[in-house]
Amino acid sequence: MRRTFALAVVFVGGALVVTGFLGCSKGNGEDRERLPERERLILQKFEDNVRKRNEEARIRAERFDWEKAERVIAEIRAGRLRPSPDGEVVMPDEFSQLICDGSVYVTQYPNGGEAYLFPIWTGKGSNLQGFLRIEGAVSDLFWHRGEGTFYEAILPVGGGAPKMGEIEIVSERSTNWFCVSRTAD
Repeated sequence: MRRTFALAVVFVGGALVVTGFLGCSKGNGEDRERLPERERLILQKFEDNVRKRNEEARIRAERFDWEKAERVIAEIRAGRLRPSPDGEVVMPDEFSQLICDGSVYVTQYPNGGEAYLFPIWTGKGSNLQGFLRIEGAVSDLFWHRGEGTFYEAILPVGGGAPKMGEIEIVSERSTNWFCVSRTAD
């Protein structure tokens, strides 16, 4: 018996939606009901967790406070909020509900450009989804691979210091604001 797992990741309404399906095949169309009970339970738990995570990300994206995000950027630029040497800005209580992990990540480029990453969901390693604000002449830092557009910025890393990494530009929300995703880990 051959088992197949398919995973689809898409942005819907500003939220990353992850779906999965585990199937079996001997060439005769066996379906999920014929899986051993343990595998069905594992699959059900996975699907429940994905639904919960998707719902949390969708709600956070819908409730994202764009005015508050602009205030955060103004506070950073004015020096009232300061990035650590690795680019992490821990948010005070007033702004902490804006993002999922309580921090915004600032990338400063040699040409004076800046990028501000507001994660609304973080997963294993540096997997994330969020919103990216780009300031200055940094468009030359975008690149294309396949059908995707990518950008290099400081990313959160579960259990470690932030690091530079590539994120995919999923869509442009407005001038200088982008929906972004990373699912490489």
